[in-house]
Amino acid sequence: MNFSTTKLLKSKAQLGRGKRNSSRRTSSKRNRAKQEGILIHLNRAENLPAADSNGLSDPFVRFRVGKDKARSFTVEKTLNPSWQEDIFMSISKDNKEPLKIEVWDWDLIGSNDYLGEAEVDIGKIDWEEPIEFEVDLHNKRGKGGHTEAGTIFFTVKRARASDIKRANAKWVVTEDDPVAKQLIVDVVEAKDLLAMDSNGKSDPFVKLEYDGKKYKTKKIRYTTKPKWKESFDFLYDRDNADQTLTIAVFDWDRLSQSDFMGSAEIDLERLAFKNGLVNDIWVPLKHKNAEEGEAGWVRLLLRVIDVLKDNRISKRIQAKYKGNVKAHIVQALKPRGKSKKVCYAEVQVANNKLRTQPVEDTDNPVFERIVSVPVKDIFGTIEISLFERDAKYSDPPKLIGRISRPLLSISNGDTEWYVLKNSKLEKAVNAQIQIAFNFDYQMSGYLGLIGRKDANLMVQPEVGSIKETLHQMGRVSKLKNDVMGLVKNVNTLLNWGYGPQPSIVGMIIGGLYFLLFRAFFIPFTLLVGLMYNYFNHYNGYPISVNEEGEAESLEVADFKLDDDDEEVEDPVDKSGGETKKHKMDILEKANMPLRISKTIQTLAQNVADMGERFENLVNWTRPAVTLVVCLLLAVVTVVMMIIPLNVLVFLGLEFQFVKRGLRKYGYAFVRKPHHVPFEPPVELLKRIPTNEERKQQARVIASEETEGQIMMASYTSTKMLTA
Repeated sequence: MNFSTTKLLKSKAQLGRGKRNSSRRTSSKRNRAKQEGILIHLNRAENLPAADSNGLSDPFVRFRVGKDKARSFTVEKTLNPSWQEDIFMSISKDNKEPLKIEVWDWDLIGSNDYLGEAEVDIGKIDWEEPIEFEVDLHNKRGKGGHTEAGTIFFTVKRARASDIKRANAKWVVTEDDPVAKQLIVDVVEAKDLLAMDSNGKSDPFVKLEYDGKKYKTKKIRYTTKPKWKESFDFLYDRDNADQTLTIAVFDWDRLSQSDFMGSAEIDLERLAFKNGLVNDIWVPLKHKNAEEGEAGWVRLLLRVIDVLKDNRISKRIQAKYKGNVKAHIVQALKPRGKSKKVCYAEVQVANNKLRTQPVEDTDNPVFERIVSVPVKDIFGTIEISLFERDAKYSDPPKLIGRISRPLLSISNGDTEWYVLKNSKLEKAVNAQIQIAFNFDYQMSGYLGLIGRKDANLMVQPEVGSIKETLHQMGRVSKLKNDVMGLVKNVNTLLNWGYGPQPSIVGMIIGGLYFLLFRAFFIPFTLLVGLMYNYFNHYNGYPISVNEEGEAESLEVADFKLDDDDEEVEDPVDKSGGETKKHKMDILEKANMPLRISKTIQTLAQNVADMGERFENLVNWTRPAVTLVVCLLLAVVTVVMMIIPLNVLVFLGLEFQFVKRGLRKYGYAFVRKPHHVPFEPPVELLKRIPTNEERKQQARVIASEETEGQIMMASYTSTKMLTA
């Protein structure tokens, strides 16, 4: 989606228009603690009507007293739900309104289904003992009049908000709080930017502004196609009259004011925001000396997250995805946070993400939240991150820890504790999280194996350094040793090193293979090799690591540096007194060793990644992927037996020629201005993890001390995440 741009950055006065009344933001925990009302303990229900095609329902309860409303969480796929949830409603002492109860069936797609309702008098409740209610529900909206709709059990007593147990986390944020809705802007990259320096390059950075709040990215040196990969949060107000996100790109200068390179205004009302789903857009920049788009393009990922609402997706949007993953985030264990801090969990699949409601930052934060994220690539991973930050979201979030799990390795419905790792997923941190997963997907999702991988665009590349370069070269060296080992085995066979019988059999098979060679022998040979490796050297079992990030089943080859070796950093200019042109030339030349080192590091990393992915493909590290490859090889073998090779090559070349021509010169619906060509075999290999990614996605084996901490967790969930 492209956007026209007409203005530069707005002033504070302009951006202030349409702001919400500040009185709406005065609600605080202190004020809520003084509120009096009723405490409802929602116990269970029996014999509810079936609203879904599977003969079950996904019930939740709505309570209402006058204009005050509250809602329970959803219990999935049952007619006899058990909530065991405490719900507080602020009600005055003089209230004479009855308590109205409505039970609904939650639907992922479409509107919720009404099940039944009831009404009770709460005028006689007191502070001492709760009153128990066993109320029959009736469907009053059916065509046949009032019909029985089951029974609901709950207790009610008078209480203050301060009496609510710490485990009921939803009292930290209400729908009226500004942090309930958040606009997340990811600045990914840019291309075709204006060259502002004499060396034909720029040092670009981006400024963002929305609703009076400003952010700035880091600068990227000597480039017109930078990659920032930085994320920023804004408090989102849909009722704000000004729904404009303003971005501006500048060229950083050491001795003078930064040069303006272009700007854009994005009308957020034109975007289709669905809770947690990403809008991937290229924004054209506008400059007074260039036409629109000629000043460059900036790629942004935009999404709005409502931390209090479930993720509901229409049938039209759901049709674009191949599956759906649910995560029941129960609780976490961590060092106690500071006062006036909150803690929340974030669930991310590719570029779609959702967040739980923020809770008080204690040593045992309880979330009790089920989040649902659609999945486009079933061979991807799901990441769960734990953050802490200021209660007003005035500071950037601080990562406590995170985990990454392959979607196809998920064990549905099992509630388990996971030891969190650091930001790079290398070592364990002193924090654990309790989660249950459920992953449902279509079988057609396997066909996406040869399509473009739905990857996380915000993954940060490794920082260029001599130490990291040597590490990547060590990975390449290990692959070279593996290949040389295979060549050595063949050479030993040819030199009768294994004895007469293996050498004679090998020579006969090899001679017949080359004597009778046909084109379909190639995929058939690969198929036989994969099947042989599966039955004889299967190595696809999941690995695990200790809390130091070490995996015994993975061999590591690396070049070691002495302790006094340091990373190469950007040299600092201390000369002074030179002209801008001369100074920039000197700095660029001084940075040349670092840039050469980074180039070698990137090249070595790409070679090592592809080599390890192919090795892990052969070793059945991801059995589902290798099995699909075996089926494809079988189909290719049969096709090549029937159709001559020259015909297949001709058809393949013609298909690629026509496809690329249509994308460049064809109609608008097939033309993709920002399309990046991809090769299916490469994308297939990207579904296989490298050895480093296997360690990152591996579960940490908890030590005895960590097991003891988990046993100390006082909260026990009563919710069930069913398949």
